[in-house]
Amino acid sequence: MYHLGTFPEIVKGVAMAKCSRSTNTFLKDAQAVSVEKAEDFNERVVAGYGHESVAEMAIGSPVLEDVSMLVAETFLDIQTGHYQGKSSRYVVYKRENTYNPFHSGTTEHLLLTSCINNLFNAYEALYQPLMQYVASVMPTGSNAVKNARVLDALRGLLPLACKTNFGSRLTGRDISRQVRNLLSSKLEEAQQLGLQLKQTGINELGPALVKYADAHPLLTEYQNMEMPEFDGISLGERVTLECIGYDQEAEVVRALMFELTGQMPSLSLARARSTMVLNTLNRSLAKRVRRQDPLPRCLRAAKFRFEIVADFGAWKDLRRHRRNELYRTDFSANLGFDIPDDLLTLPRNLQELYKQAMDFSTQTYEKLYTLGYTEEAQYAVAQGHLQRWVVDLDLEQLYYICELRTAPQGHISYRRVARDMYERVKETHPVLVQYMLVHPVDGIGDHT
Repeated sequence: MYHLGTFPEIVKGVAMAKCSRSTNTFLKDAQAVSVEKAEDFNERVVAGYGHESVAEMAIGSPVLEDVSMLVAETFLDIQTGHYQGKSSRYVVYKRENTYNPFHSGTTEHLLLTSCINNLFNAYEALYQPLMQYVASVMPTGSNAVKNARVLDALRGLLPLACKTNFGSRLTGRDISRQVRNLLSSKLEEAQQLGLQLKQTGINELGPALVKYADAHPLLTEYQNMEMPEFDGISLGERVTLECIGYDQEAEVVRALMFELTGQMPSLSLARARSTMVLNTLNRSLAKRVRRQDPLPRCLRAAKFRFEIVADFGAWKDLRRHRRNELYRTDFSANLGFDIPDDLLTLPRNLQELYKQAMDFSTQTYEKLYTLGYTEEAQYAVAQGHLQRWVVDLDLEQLYYICELRTAPQGHISYRRVARDMYERVKETHPVLVQYMLVHPVDGIGDHT
């Protein structure tokens, strides 16, 4: 075993792409390919023949800094990428480091600036009172732990106009898709980011893998499709469950029996054997003692769909599980907001400070939206505003999310969502989650 770490990415990619038709070793192919030959290969194969899978062999590492939280979410929509970003749970944000898409001096610019200042006035004013409270209930906690708990409560006040940083690891194909999606966005900031990413990709991976990526008219058309309006849609529960189309227990049984016997039983036979097979499976699952202990692949056969209403901060944390299918609308302030638990312990005037800042954010969003800035209005949305999204996932992913995200070290908002997901499945399919290693969610947590 060896690696090709010293070669340029474009050369490594071509050496791996040649594998299917070459009698050479990877190393010999890499040594025989110059950057110029690699570029010519990619021009013929990727651009000319449309073999985009070849572009997956070259990996880029674009680093993005001073990108608004709003556009960062657009960038992170590619599931197959790998990302690591600045966390609002551990880093204090500053009002000076925000993005305003409007020209200085215009009414819209002043509206958004006033909104940002109101939110940061509350963010800054509440820090010390919250720190004093947290210190009183966590006298032995480290300063870092106390700070994280304070910022957990305050992050709801951060507008999506806040600039953030993150790094990524993306294939040539992913970078091309990112460029296409960003250039097709209605937001000018996203379009500018798309141009920068395109140039970065060209510089790192070579022109052929990226230079043809451009805005696509169909992406614009999809964004502008007219949909009928529906009456009577209500919020309902914060987390609702819909089982996707079939018998989850039987499908797990069918997958497991096939893996162990090589034969796929009929649905009726799987149902007949369901109790026996699942009891056998659960005897093995009962031996797991840590969430890191492996799970059998057959759990992927059970599919679930959850509709979730939670704050943007919870969305941001839960969307990191990119093996799931996630669907969301534009971010808005229409669903209201919650007051963080720790803030409810402070005097009423301090609670009002939070509420007034969030109300001002809501009003700014509504004004900008009414003025026709339906996309740009999202910059005024705060992390504490409730958002609605849908996630499709399999039972293996459900185990992973519920076991990880109910742990007491996490943020209370996503811990509640993860626990609710578990409870919804437990109500309908108890045998499938009998040995899930979930934690109770009955308070802020230990922040260790």
